[in-house]
Amino acid sequence: MKKNFFDEQDQELFQECRRKLENLFNMVTISGYIQKGFKFSHVEDGKIFYKTILKCRRISGGEDIIPIVISKELLEKKALDIYVNEFTYVKIIGQFRCLRDGTVKQRYLKVDGIKLYKERSFEYDINFIYLDGFVYKPVITQKTKPTQIAVKVIRNLGEGSYDIIYCFSWKNLEDKNLKVGDRLKITGRIKSRIDPKSINKEYQKLTYEVTIKNIVTVKEEVEESEEGL
Repeated sequence: MKKNFFDEQDQELFQECRRKLENLFNMVTISGYIQKGFKFSHVEDGKIFYKTILKCRRISGGEDIIPIVISKELLEKKALDIYVNEFTYVKIIGQFRCLRDGTVKQRYLKVDGIKLYKERSFEYDINFIYLDGFVYKPVITQKTKPTQIAVKVIRNLGEGSYDIIYCFSWKNLEDKNLKVGDRLKITGRIKSRIDPKSINKEYQKLTYEVTIKNIVTVKEEVEESEEGL
């Protein structure tokens, strides 16, 4: 990993995810309050999944509303349908995924591990994501808007399944000369915002994306390691 890619706290969260997750390309740890009871979501690979909403507070005082999905197996194993209700505080480890049916329909946080707390147990809510993937589409750069990168992240080696995660950065990334197919690594946070297309509508739709904190290409890592030889 490139030097100074992680700060101290991110390094701890990254290592915690590595210990508990099988997929090391897509790792998330987040905390906040559950906002609704669990409802049926979908069936995937023969497994039944349920969904709810997590409210994660930002350092600025704002909030991100994150849809989370959990398997029936984990729900029953943890007896979450009994112990989790509105305003239960939890810490979750999982993966940021998307449901696809020809086109991307929904993005959500798939829960792989969950811990319950009696009350908010951190100075501020945790919101950390690490992605190791490939540039999927030409990078969109505009002067007055953040750079948009569509990142293709493999779910499991050899299976061919993947997720497309949209990531945004206000930093100038021109020096990285990103091209379709380039492999990169990203740290950041999951963010929710109102979809601009629905602002003037009666029902405002939320969209979910990743705000980039740090980004490095594998090419940069190789060059740095060669310089150290």
